[in-house]
Amino acid sequence: MKANRDVETPNAPPGNTDGFPWIHRVGTPLLVLHIEPAGAITVSDFNPSASRLFDHQLAKGSLLDTLLDVETLDTLKPIIHNTHNLEPGPGTPFHLHQKNGHTRVLVCRVCLLDQQHHLLLTLVDKTGGSTLLPPPKNIAMLSDETKAILNWLPVAIEISSANINTADTLFINNKFFEIFGYTPEQDVITLDEWWEVAYPDPSYRKLVSETWLAAVKEATEKGMDMPPQIWEVHCKDGSKKNIEFRFRAIGDKYVNVYVDVTEQLALAAALRKQANIDPLTNIANRRYFFQQADDFILQASQRLTPLSVLIMDIDFFKIINDRYGHEHGDETLKEIVLRTQHCLSTSALFARMGGEEFAILLPDTPLELANQIAWQICEHIGQTPVRVLDNEIPVTTSIGVATLSSTEHDINSVLRRADEALYKAKATGRNRVVSAT
Repeated sequence: MKANRDVETPNAPPGNTDGFPWIHRVGTPLLVLHIEPAGAITVSDFNPSASRLFDHQLAKGSLLDTLLDVETLDTLKPIIHNTHNLEPGPGTPFHLHQKNGHTRVLVCRVCLLDQQHHLLLTLVDKTGGSTLLPPPKNIAMLSDETKAILNWLPVAIEISSANINTADTLFINNKFFEIFGYTPEQDVITLDEWWEVAYPDPSYRKLVSETWLAAVKEATEKGMDMPPQIWEVHCKDGSKKNIEFRFRAIGDKYVNVYVDVTEQLALAAALRKQANIDPLTNIANRRYFFQQADDFILQASQRLTPLSVLIMDIDFFKIINDRYGHEHGDETLKEIVLRTQHCLSTSALFARMGGEEFAILLPDTPLELANQIAWQICEHIGQTPVRVLDNEIPVTTSIGVATLSSTEHDINSVLRRADEALYKAKATGRNRVVSAT
């Protein structure tokens, strides 16, 4: 993070070694530092706001090393010593640990005051603002070029110290903040707080935490990549994203990679729906029916439970299309599907096999119960005409019923028997149910 050298210093007399009285008229905490010839950094002046911030421990001539912890010094010293090359920027975040035990989140901006190596530090207190992420810290081993490469990557990168429970965040690239909607200057929290924000539901948080920590531990012990995990994460603005998590322990560092797969999963779901759902009626299509049928039969065989099949055909549907038109016919089909669904449990698989023919798989359903369900469907469909615009279209249906026998091991044989029963229903007057023997 580059500090801003464009901070204005009104009436600051160049080369003033007797203090900088103008800073005492400014409410924002200001600190004037001096870089000694040997490289030490001392306090030349400070205003009352800065004195309060540092618990009144500031004194002219005191060393900066005595005021800040080692971690903060490692963050600020490179910026202070590189003041001549500073570029405009939002400032550098750091933690200030106070005597009362509180920790304040400050953003420091640095500018050169004069040619006598006096620097002005403007301190902005962000403690009361939004606090949602640990501030990124520089890793000494990462060159500026390496960090530029990491910031260019289209995936989020987090590097931390290798401690599964108390890992300190050492580096976060730009994509991380972009994905989750945070800013490095304002959003600062602990690891525990991050878990509560990202996973507000306690039970889901527990599941994520236990699964994640177990996988990290195994990957670390075996020296391998953690198998990718996908979890739903809450962002700063409350939106939810599906994030693929990857992890690898490298040396004494943990490297986490976060990939936003929200759009990818949505596209995959849309493609699955397109492949498996009938676009007109929004129920399963023929392809999906046959895909799932083998699983239904396998479960019935393993559990020794009955599985029944209904084949349903709309009576005289060609006449409806010819008389009222295909648009009215489509609306009629959609209404018939709704009426049928009203009679089915959520465990049933209802599919459009083509045209006006439908199939229904009923798990845990013996022939007698399947026959009752079929009659309910038949009566519910034919009870009232289907109203499309100003037309009332009378509709009925015929249904064939069959139950999987102990000698049948695939869907085709039981479908064939249900189909034969359907033809008998058609041949004996329609608007009825016939069960296969």
